[in-house]
Amino acid sequence: MNFTNLRYFIKAYETGSFTETGKEFFVTQVAVSQQIKQVENELETKLFLRKKNRIYPTREGDFFYKEAKEIVQRYDNASNMVKIHEKGRMRMSG
Repeated sequence: MNFTNLRYFIKAYETGSFTETGKEFFVTQVAVSQQIKQVENELETKLFLRKKNRIYPTREGDFFYKEAKEIVQRYDNASNMVKIHEKGRMRMSG
């Protein structure tokens, strides 16, 4: 699993749509669906119920969303802190 898959999952959960998620990330609905399927396979559980042109989170999907969102937010915060630190270091040495 990677952060791109987690980001796709989070956006799909929030929008209820693989199509909307694809638009957000400039990829096809099929690509999003495949990545979500990969996450489900890794977790060995369904995260969404697929009905017509909508998706609905399962109980496992609800739980995973909360955890995935926190993981991605913590990663983004840490990444931003490293970038800020690096910029400050470059200014001091430059």
